[in-house]
Amino acid sequence: MAKINTDKVIQYLAKRWKTGCFQCGERNWNVSNEAYEYREFNYGNMVIGGDSAITPVVLVTCMGCGNTLSLNALICGAIDQNAKQPS
Repeated sequence: MAKINTDKVIQYLAKRWKTGCFQCGERNWNVSNEAYEYREFNYGNMVIGGDSAITPVVLVTCMGCGNTLSLNALICGAIDQNAKQPS
């Protein structure tokens, strides 16, 4: 599993989401400790390898209303793009 840098995600949110949660305005966020994957849609068929696209995401939850958003884990700094994959 990829190591998540929650501090970088919090910094990313503070810099870009100045008005807080889009639903309630709360500025208190919970960042998941795990990364998840969005996979390219293939009509229910699991495609491993090849040309299929996978996007790593980290979940961010508003502690005021529970609104949960997913951020691209590479862009928000949750995962180091240059980190070595665990074997």
